[in-house]
Amino acid sequence: MTADTESPLAAERMGATSREKIEPGALKAVSTQAETASHIVGIGSSAGGVESLVELISRIPPDTRCGYVIIQHLSPGFESVLPEILSRQTRHKVEVAAEGALVTAGSVHMIPPGKLLTIFRGRLIIEERKESDSHSFFPIDYFFTSLAKDCHKRAIAVIISGTGTDGAEGVRQVKKNGGHVVVQSPDTARFSGMPRAAVATNSFDIVADLEDISQKVSGIASEDTSPLPLVSPSSTSARVFDKLTFAIKNQFSLDLDFYQEGVVRRRIHKRKRIVGCKSDVDYVRHASETPTELLALRDELVMRTSHFHSFPDALEALHELVFPNLLNREVDRRTIRIWVVGCSTGEDAYSIGFALAHWLTTQGNALEFKIFATDIDEKALKIASRAVYPEHNVDHLPAEWQKNYLRFADDHAFVKSEIRDRVTFATHNVMSGTPFPKIDLIFCPHLIHLLKAKARNSILKAFQFSLAHRGYLLISKNESIPRKNQNFHALSDDASLYRCVNPARSFSGAGSVLAPPSRGTVTSRVEGLISDRRVTESTLAMELYETIARFHMAPSVVFTESLEIKFYFGAIRDYLLPFSGRISHGVSQVFPSSTAHTLENLMRQVNTDTRSIKERHASQQELVQGRLVKLVVTEISVSASSEKMFLATFTPVDSAAHPSDPSAISQAKISEIQTLNEEIQRLTAELVSSREEKMRAIGQLESSNEQLRMANEELQTGSEELQSTNEELQSVNEELYTVNAECQLRITELSEMNNDMQNFYDVSEIGTLFVDKDYCIRKFSPLAQKVFKLIPDDIGRPIGHFSTDFDLDFQAAIQRVCEEFTTFQGELTSRHGADYLLRIAPYRSDDHRIRGAVLVLIDVGSLKQAKRALDNTNEDLLFVQKRCSDIVLQLDGDGKITASNRHDISGGAPSQSNLFAKGVDFFQTIVASDRSRARRRMQNLLLSPTHECRLRLHHITVPNSQKRVVWHFRAQLDDQKNLRSYVAVGKPEDS
Repeated sequence: MTADTESPLAAERMGATSREKIEPGALKAVSTQAETASHIVGIGSSAGGVESLVELISRIPPDTRCGYVIIQHLSPGFESVLPEILSRQTRHKVEVAAEGALVTAGSVHMIPPGKLLTIFRGRLIIEERKESDSHSFFPIDYFFTSLAKDCHKRAIAVIISGTGTDGAEGVRQVKKNGGHVVVQSPDTARFSGMPRAAVATNSFDIVADLEDISQKVSGIASEDTSPLPLVSPSSTSARVFDKLTFAIKNQFSLDLDFYQEGVVRRRIHKRKRIVGCKSDVDYVRHASETPTELLALRDELVMRTSHFHSFPDALEALHELVFPNLLNREVDRRTIRIWVVGCSTGEDAYSIGFALAHWLTTQGNALEFKIFATDIDEKALKIASRAVYPEHNVDHLPAEWQKNYLRFADDHAFVKSEIRDRVTFATHNVMSGTPFPKIDLIFCPHLIHLLKAKARNSILKAFQFSLAHRGYLLISKNESIPRKNQNFHALSDDASLYRCVNPARSFSGAGSVLAPPSRGTVTSRVEGLISDRRVTESTLAMELYETIARFHMAPSVVFTESLEIKFYFGAIRDYLLPFSGRISHGVSQVFPSSTAHTLENLMRQVNTDTRSIKERHASQQELVQGRLVKLVVTEISVSASSEKMFLATFTPVDSAAHPSDPSAISQAKISEIQTLNEEIQRLTAELVSSREEKMRAIGQLESSNEQLRMANEELQTGSEELQSTNEELQSVNEELYTVNAECQLRITELSEMNNDMQNFYDVSEIGTLFVDKDYCIRKFSPLAQKVFKLIPDDIGRPIGHFSTDFDLDFQAAIQRVCEEFTTFQGELTSRHGADYLLRIAPYRSDDHRIRGAVLVLIDVGSLKQAKRALDNTNEDLLFVQKRCSDIVLQLDGDGKITASNRHDISGGAPSQSNLFAKGVDFFQTIVASDRSRARRRMQNLLLSPTHECRLRLHHITVPNSQKRVVWHFRAQLDDQKNLRSYVAVGKPEDS
């Protein structure tokens, strides 16, 4: 291997780890798959798409330079095995898409279940599905839209078998951005819903059978072999930055690629500290899941500070250099036009308005001015439009400004209408919008230093087009224009004031000016130079034409059949009405009424003329603004216009040929009036007829509109119901998956429990019989089967149908237990002498209802035999004790007598003496001098190896009389070596 192939980057691109062995012959194929994809192919499928995907993926050429992303409708929580299935059909690696995965040539990625997938800068981004969002149910549209925006002409959208309309909007976006769309023929698709919806958009390039789609895709990719730009594996922080950039661009149409990366990163880290996220990944997750945080980040990125009178040096330069020159400029306009770019909350715009209004007042000049203030922050513009600020914000303004242009109330300063009406605020993105034309002064604070060099140059080109001849550009102190830019001349380095010395004649639009350069070769650059040259030649030709028309062409206008004026030529101003306010381009608004009627009449005459267009014209003499002129209206043919175009030429009538004779003029006037009256009568009749037709048309339109409205409401209702049904079906599907999983778990638990019970029945030898509420047998254990002589087929039969060896009506006993909610327990003896313990208890369900009964039979025959043997033994012992001459006692741990064979020492009857009766304290029968010795010796029995001892004690028989007894004591211990009782055997001695 070479050093390059041993690097981690090369290993990642080849898709191999250091432990994998790469054969020499396979090295070329592996490295080919690691190349950057020339095109990215998005494949959308739904129901019935598995078979189609298998066939499609199996036909991918081994040497393809495309990367593939499969978008399917997968239920959340469903673990798809499609990657394993597809992997068996192709040499290419098929895997579930991972966050930040780079789509390389030959790679095949699949959308994870329950997720949304997008692509940005060639890397895949995974988003969580939110059921409240409409795109959660259209993941194919969602991915195709991002694919179109990211890859443009390198995007290929493929739609195969599936139901519904998902993908239709996506293919529109791909086609709109220059990509290609391939659709499976609906006739060959197992489910034709998605292919038919894609074909119905008319945004497809190819409709083909499934076996031909791979070949068609390869053909599209071979037309342009230049690969996408290589995106090297980036750090986690860089991927985080890309994901946030994509989210903000997608949601707010704010492209952060124009901003300096350091500025964006600092503001992102600021928000990260504010919300308390420890890592970039945590902040991305937080911003993605919290819409308010994404909005706060966007506001942080577009936020710019704005203060009143924040640039005193700049305002001084305006007074000295700009405002005087604006009065002396040689232009026809008498209104000063100013554009404040990035105005934020409006303080800078109002400051310039105050300064200019104050300067004009001091000069005694009533010149009008207009300020256009723009920004992309709508919240800031709302503040600016209100023109209300805290009073302390204007404290540093000159007192004369505060007096003339502000009014104060409730600790707030209100900008007076004198200035407020001259400032127009609007949302405008200077990076993508069309610039304002014929601007005398552009003020752009706080913006240029935030942008990359490329975006900065593009904005300067827009300013160059926007500024009028010798217009001015004012920026903040910490910003500057590169010296190599020859279009702006610096007037004051301190104030950053520039004059535009080379205004642009044309502007090709923000999209082309600010768009990233093409990835083409030298050929594309040559074509760009040729295109620029053509633009320059076209501009030059247009300027020459306008100059020639202005000096050498008769006063003329070009207007359409709808009487809308398109062009003016020559000295036409002499024939126009004086106007003010908003400019209109209608014939009736710019010409006197008689002239407008004449032009309309001549146009109608030309329209009814049957001659060719070249000869079709009409003329008439007319008094226009006190001049006698000849009006000639000629129809002209313009291929680029869909409307008819007419040229009206104003030719002054020679005074020698038409002397200023009042009678002649009067006669001409009478003729003109007659013509006008005729025209008025004709127009009146046409107007009446038009009104009647209009009323009929309006009635028909209203009726049709009402029908369409009702149909639209029904369609809308149906669409909402279908959408709701779709969501409900999706929800039910997910619930079924959950219920199925729970049922599987319950089945497993019940199987284990059943096995446990069966083993318990087999080992315990306890007869158990379950009966339902109808006293029918439900289940029984082996012992119950033996006792009741049951077979498996007896399940379901009433228990009263069976005869037993017991003298008991089991059904009656069960019925009594169920009715009285009691428990029956007793001993039974069979006719064969077998003894059993029977217990019958109600069978209670979870809702505490009686659902039957449980019978438990325990074989107690061996227990009863043991009990009888024990009783016999006890009787024998009692017989021996009663006839024994010795005294036998049993004492508890406290010395109390619990049992005895004699109650006295002399052997008399118990009635005659109760010395050793049950319950008597043995130590109290001993004389006082022997008690402590007896207690001590008995306590030491626990420590004795034999637990036995011999004592001679004196007992009190009657008052003042004693009897000596020799005792043998033994301690009885339990299994834990704890004292259970004492046994004492005593033999009285003669006195």
